[in-house]
Amino acid sequence: MNKSILSFLILISLALTANAQLCYKAMSVKNDVTVKYKWKENKEGKQELRIKFKNQTGSAVNVDAEFGFYLNGVMEEEVMINDCLKKSFFDNWFRPLHIITSETLTNEQLKSEDLDVQVTEMKTEQIEECRETDS
Repeated sequence: MNKSILSFLILISLALTANAQLCYKAMSVKNDVTVKYKWKENKEGKQELRIKFKNQTGSAVNVDAEFGFYLNGVMEEEVMINDCLKKSFFDNWFRPLHIITSETLTNEQLKSEDLDVQVTEMKTEQIEECRETDS
């Protein structure tokens, strides 16, 4: 009986995790690295852009990605994210989020249909393994 309950709970948690993964939309794909994103309001009521990377290369990858916030076709802000993506299947599921909060745009501008966020540049480099850093 306990095994049945444990199995049920594991299935429910996997389903919830899968559902959370589906909320992200693909923004860009380069060299088998996918950038996914979604907008979410934080506790203070400010819109945040949440970025996740998915590594489908079969090896660890260093990623340098630059994101541009365009309002009415004019770049208002640029943000750079550097990450090392491990290669395992489970790392893609439990990869940390990168949260971007705009320093210059208001919530109304971030919610506007005139806002476009793009990957303006993305460099990927396959490596043997990710190294831990002090920062």
